[in-house]
Amino acid sequence: MNAIVPATPSQNTDAIARFHSGDDEAYREIVTVWHTRLQAMIAGGGVPLGDVPIVAQDTFIYVYDHINDFKPGTNFRAWLYAIARNKVRAWHEANRRDQRNKANALEHFIHKQISQNPHLDDRLDALAQCLKKLNDPVRDLITQRYAGASVKELARKTGRSESAVKMSLLRARESLRECVAGTS
Repeated sequence: MNAIVPATPSQNTDAIARFHSGDDEAYREIVTVWHTRLQAMIAGGGVPLGDVPIVAQDTFIYVYDHINDFKPGTNFRAWLYAIARNKVRAWHEANRRDQRNKANALEHFIHKQISQNPHLDDRLDALAQCLKKLNDPVRDLITQRYAGASVKELARKTGRSESAVKMSLLRARESLRECVAGTS
């Protein structure tokens, strides 16, 4: 079925009603109409641009699976955005948890290196102090990189180009090298 897709959400009430009744083609229409607006709302929630499409997709999947929870005649936009806000919150929580896990992995690696090479103790202590001096975003970036994240993955997560991420990592490593050399 090649239905004409309404141009605005206010013209989308028929598609919402058809989708609510089980018309899967109407779901495509809803996604087409709401996709850009939903992504803008998600980006406004602080999700990096590289992850916005993933959170939007999760939102639309939830809508598809839970359309029977929507009450026809009520505000679809409010319902959709409430789901998206919950998905944004979940993304932030997962990201915080991921950051803590990566920081713990780096700390574990440092402690393992110290126990295997006691002569590195002073330099690693200096490195730990120098890491604390970096601003949070730079420290997070370098921690994630040494915990195994690729430059491409970091670029996607931060919404920056790979070149920008590489340059930030280079500057952070130079800063750490100078700091450790100055404290040793």
